[in-house]
Amino acid sequence: LSLGLGLINGASTNFFVDTLGLSGTQVLWLAGIREIPGLMLMFIAALMMHLPLARRAALSLALMGLGYALYASVHSYAGVITTSLIASLGFHNWMPLQSSLGLGLTRKEHSGRVMGSLSAVGALASILGMGLMTLLARTVPLRSFFAFGGLGIVLAALLVGRLPKNIGDTAKAKP
Repeated sequence: LSLGLGLINGASTNFFVDTLGLSGTQVLWLAGIREIPGLMLMFIAALMMHLPLARRAALSLALMGLGYALYASVHSYAGVITTSLIASLGFHNWMPLQSSLGLGLTRKEHSGRVMGSLSAVGALASILGMGLMTLLARTVPLRSFFAFGGLGIVLAALLVGRLPKNIGDTAKAKP
């Protein structure tokens, strides 16, 4: 997941400006529009709360990966807004779930170490993704980084989807 996000984050600004020809104002508007799913998160989370944690996480990652992979086929501002909203919906759903999923995979006495390790490995993978993008940027089209990054995130979704359904369950009834 983080390797894919590193590829995507490393390529996005150059892709928006150099490949799509967006102006600075359009890039800023795009950044604002991508926050709309974040503002709607409580409604989206309420719709998905009856799904097991691992399934919600896998669905969120799949949506994020699909949205980012679709960037590779975008040729217009309207297209990049549409794919950004898809990716952002998955991203904003994934963000609060990742900690719950990590905590559900360990015992309480090891939770700090596990969360720190997951964070460190994620940061390293993201840096590697950005470094890889930097090394290959002159020889590989920017669209490819979105395709490979999105595919990596979809692969992460498939792996998370294989986790047991009862991760993160508590004895307390859901509202």
